[in-house]
Amino acid sequence: MALSREAREELTRRQAALSGITKNPLWADQVAEWERKIARMEKSLFAIARNQDGAAQRKIDYLRGSIDILRWQINMPNHAEASLLKFLAAQGIQVEEEALV
Repeated sequence: MALSREAREELTRRQAALSGITKNPLWADQVAEWERKIARMEKSLFAIARNQDGAAQRKIDYLRGSIDILRWQINMPNHAEASLLKFLAAQGIQVEEEALV
C-alpha cells in the first residue's frame, strides 16, 4: 500500500521522534528504574505463585501484563529507530545515525 507524501512525512517524523528518545541523557536512568520495577514485580509474582493456599491467577496475570508493558516501553524506541531506517531504505534514502536525532 503506497503512502501519500503527507503520511510518509508524518510516519518519518513520529519514528524519528521516538528513536530520538534513547539519545536523551536521562533515558538510561528511566530504563534502570523500569528494570528495578520489573525485578520487584517478578519477586512479587514468584511469591504469589508459591503461596501455599494456591496462586491468585488475577494477580499473576496483572503482574505479567505490567511487566510486559514495561519491557515494551524499554524496547519501543529501538524498534521505532529500526523501523524508520528500514522505511527510509525502502524509499531509497540513506541516513546517517546522527541525523535521526
